[in-house]
Amino acid sequence: MIGEEIRDEVAEKVERGSAGPRTAVYVIHNHDDARLAYLLPALERLRAQVPLLQATSLVGYQASFAGPQSEWKFRLAQALAWRWEERCQRRFFERTRPFMERARKLAADIHSVWKAFRRPLTAYDERFHYIHMALTDKHLRVLAAFMESDCELAVVCEDDVIVKEESADRLETIIALSAKVDPSSYIYVDLGGGFSIKTLSVDNLRAPPQQGDPDFLHRFRKKVPNTTCCFLINRAYAARMYQTVTRFPELKRLAVGRTFITAAYMMGDNETRAGLYALTEPTVVQHGSATGDYQTSINPVVFK
Repeated sequence: MIGEEIRDEVAEKVERGSAGPRTAVYVIHNHDDARLAYLLPALERLRAQVPLLQATSLVGYQASFAGPQSEWKFRLAQALAWRWEERCQRRFFERTRPFMERARKLAADIHSVWKAFRRPLTAYDERFHYIHMALTDKHLRVLAAFMESDCELAVVCEDDVIVKEESADRLETIIALSAKVDPSSYIYVDLGGGFSIKTLSVDNLRAPPQQGDPDFLHRFRKKVPNTTCCFLINRAYAARMYQTVTRFPELKRLAVGRTFITAAYMMGDNETRAGLYALTEPTVVQHGSATGDYQTSINPVVFK
């Protein structure tokens, strides 16, 4: 079993005398020299404060979209992604709601998916899909590099991350909490935000806090959607996510956040192997594109 292999592998590393889980750092960038001129020195200062962080690795653009692309599968994934994202944000997702209410919502879901599936693609859609294929491809190469490393955790940053004064203390706390999680379980902690918990409306998916949790850490029973600006993951989650997305390459044409949330639901064990799913608020780092410190060329697409 992959979970048992990962558990034994991490236990062996800890037994060799590691002071804690070694944490790789990856920066996904688009050759923006101004952003990197700020971010790389900022991450080096962060490493000096958090000794478990390893040297920063850069991942830029490469045209390597492996796997066949099925148009109908992509259109279906595109239609489902938006509805799954919305279902995660509504209380009717839970079975405690009356049956007829859930049935009406399900019928509305099916109708909305059918409309989105039939919607013709525009030139803007094609550009949007190409940009996100490139971005998702970089995320996949980060997952592959992490799995080939000897680290137990990884911090993945896009190049619009802004390090805050309190980032080191908060990140060190999260790494310490992650060390208590069974390595065969999934860890995904959003560090950069983008959308507030109130905006996401995911209170119905909250998990109870555990002893030692800081006030800024909010646990959830399932992975919930947010941006992919900056997050922390473990080897088990990286392996499962990589396996799922490469098996269904059509997902890479979605917005990368929707790619990951759709893949999380396709994984099947999204909830049963939950070790630490969390959002941070206040966040560990700042999402520069969300706060207006950086401008982004990608605008969200809403399917109606």
